[in-house]
Amino acid sequence: MASLTEIFTSIEISNSEIRGMVVKSDTKGKDKMLAFTRQAPTGFSRGIIVDMDLATESLKRVKLDLEAQAGITISSATIGISGTYLEAFDSRGVAAIAGKEIVTTDMQRASECAVDINIPSGRRLVYGEIKEFVIDGYEGIKNPLGMPGTRLDVIPYLVHGAAFPLDCIERVCTRVNISIDRFVPISLALARAVASSAEMQAGVLVLDLEAETTSMAIYHSGGPVYMETLLLGINDILGKKGSSDGMTNLLGMIQDKLNRAGVAELIQTVVVADKDNMTSPISRGLKLLLKKPVRNGKVKNPFEMRGKSEGNSLSALIAIYMLSNAKSLATSLENQPIENKKSSNKKSKKEMPPIETMDLMLPVLR
Repeated sequence: MASLTEIFTSIEISNSEIRGMVVKSDTKGKDKMLAFTRQAPTGFSRGIIVDMDLATESLKRVKLDLEAQAGITISSATIGISGTYLEAFDSRGVAAIAGKEIVTTDMQRASECAVDINIPSGRRLVYGEIKEFVIDGYEGIKNPLGMPGTRLDVIPYLVHGAAFPLDCIERVCTRVNISIDRFVPISLALARAVASSAEMQAGVLVLDLEAETTSMAIYHSGGPVYMETLLLGINDILGKKGSSDGMTNLLGMIQDKLNRAGVAELIQTVVVADKDNMTSPISRGLKLLLKKPVRNGKVKNPFEMRGKSEGNSLSALIAIYMLSNAKSLATSLENQPIENKKSSNKKSKKEMPPIETMDLMLPVLR
């Protein structure tokens, strides 16, 4: 890290709550949570802003509460997002290897090629994660640094989102004087936090049940292959309007989406992210539907706590922190992207490439 201590703020925008967390980390590897808050998502519906003024007030309350607890002024944050407006796909970038072995600049050039693509009008590239490298046709390379070769391919999993909901989030953040360091898809962050390396290699489906939506992410061969958000959630099963029909509809929708995408056969294990929503009926239903082992996945809390623990409400925020703050290339290549270093925030907008974030296990492109 650039300094002895660093402050990291993350904000999760979900359809049940807006949650925020402030963490102080240092070069000794000690991370301490300074603040945590949760607010009703007034002005939001299913992760999308429907009233700018109400959404601004909601986010303002989160910011003021975090600042009061942590004793700092918050100027930037990583924003966790989810919703049907997010889509993902595989890309590919190629670079010729000029020297005797692969160096970081070769990886950088390949990744720049991978994101230099045309996406549909009205959409923005918001996140990317490397799945594998290919050297002279040899697939499945996780860390190509120092290897010989003449051609380096990189295969990233890129996430793009509809410009309208993303622009609305940015405008609300600007209103409360928060600049966005990056967007992180909550489903992918949670998947990496609750699934083991072995499960991600063999094939795992991670479900995140929120009040009004259910997010799915599938990892196979160590990388993401599928993500989707369904417009049915825990309220449709257990809420006041919940019913057995809600359970049937949710399970049917999960099965239909997996079959249509052709990814059902990749799943060996199902993990439900533990955010107080795991119930016996859901577990039994998933086991019967997918005929695979189903377990409850908890996010381990790595922080020295200040004050009372908030339990599972921290799950997504911790996952966002873990995904966004890999300590080094060596430790991040196996499981997660490289850190988006703070020094990148000093660049002017003219110097930034036309993408919103770049988490491809490489030096920051933003």
